Amino acid sequence: MSVKLHPYVVFLPVEQKDKILSAIFGSKAGVDVLRFSLKQGISKNIYQKDLVKKLNYSNKTIISNLKTLTQLGVLTESMKKNEKENRIIWVKTYQLTDLGKWFALLLAE
Repeated sequence: MSVKLHPYVVFLPVEQKDKILSAIFGSKAGVDVLRFSLKQGISKNIYQKDLVKKLNYSNKTIISNLKTLTQLGVLTESMKKNEKENRIIWVKTYQLTDLGKWFALLLAE
């Protein structure tokens, strides 16, 4: 066989297996969110504004993918308090869950 294959074993929640695979691999945007996380470090926070800036997708597409990946347990969502020009601003942050880290590592070179 002349094609190189990479064998992977992925453990998925039984009830959501199809939804998770579809959310990640059903669109390029889901894969790109995971790749973005790999490039910046899988333990770092992911910010929506950074995704919009770095990836070639609309804000609506980014939000939709973040929401879906959060609902499926690939990402966790939290709020971070920032102070800017004497104003307090709350920013949503996302971070890969253990399941999300496995999927991100699947995409590593």
